[in-house]
Amino acid sequence: MVGLLLAAGLVGCGGVTEPNGDAADASDASDASDASDSSDASDASDTSDASDASDSSDASDASDPSDVSDASDTSDASDASDASDASEPDDSAIQMYRVSTLILRDPHIHVDAPIIGCIDLTDEGAPMGLAPSVNSMISDSITLDDDNDGDLDLSLLMFMNELDPRPGATGLVRIGDGRCSSPMESTLCRVEADDPLQETTFANNESASTDTCMEPLEGTTSDYSPPVASVEPDCFVSDGVDLTLNIGGILFEMESSQVAAQYSVGDGDVAMVGGLIRGFMSEQRASEITLPDDLPVVGGQPVDNILPGSASGCSVLDARDEGPDGSMGWWFYLNFEANQVDHNESW
Repeated sequence: MVGLLLAAGLVGCGGVTEPNGDAADASDASDASDASDSSDASDASDTSDASDASDSSDASDASDPSDVSDASDTSDASDASDASDASEPDDSAIQMYRVSTLILRDPHIHVDAPIIGCIDLTDEGAPMGLAPSVNSMISDSITLDDDNDGDLDLSLLMFMNELDPRPGATGLVRIGDGRCSSPMESTLCRVEADDPLQETTFANNESASTDTCMEPLEGTTSDYSPPVASVEPDCFVSDGVDLTLNIGGILFEMESSQVAAQYSVGDGDVAMVGGLIRGFMSEQRASEITLPDDLPVVGGQPVDNILPGSASGCSVLDARDEGPDGSMGWWFYLNFEANQVDHNESW
């Protein structure tokens, strides 16, 4: 249920020389016998033979301009340096990642449950097993196909072009909701034409840098435990991009969303660990997005009902923040890990 919510927080490049026919004539054994034949002395001085030796057609063959043009054929040179070939990306460096672990750290989700009252469902479920925690529901949606449609229920993808963990490297990344087949161990991912990934740039930290790639913005967290984990080097961080994610039929519009993660270079692949997703949802948009009717307790209510600080929410804590444009809302922080997956997409 609320697990669907949480996902909202989410929100890469000379011709062959032909045998000389006259040379063969000059060394022809039959000609040599003619030269030694006394009766054929005139043959040895036969001007026709001399003309053979200096046959002008042979000279023209040697300097045939068409041969020269063959050796320096500009079309061959252009083939060797074909700019379009050089610009083609290296497929081995274009990798797709799927988030394999996703944990909401801030803000927490509060639900006003009948009889029980206002409870924090982020990390712990409701008493007596009435409802699982939000983070356990997110985990299930990443690993399971609960609706039996052949796809895992939640697949956040990052398409990297080009993947290069070396310090200072840059590239492009496309981020968003995708479709990945079940089971998770052999998943194959794709992107729906009507729900494309959103493209932005990314950059790795500089060599020997000890600075984090991304951390919570000052004053935008509520001192929950465990806290939001910052992203340590060696790492990358994307530029901001507005994302609209469709999770379980709920549209989450996130402003200035960024993704960062630490590289974990293994034997033949590179994983993302210690990752962080940061994005802002305005109070106005949260009040306009309605939760699915089939969600227990909160079905049909606006999203802001379960966020602390909303006028319609049950939490006494005000966790609202100021957004990039000065409007009020919530900065969402989700820690994650991601792994390379097979896919059928092209850049």
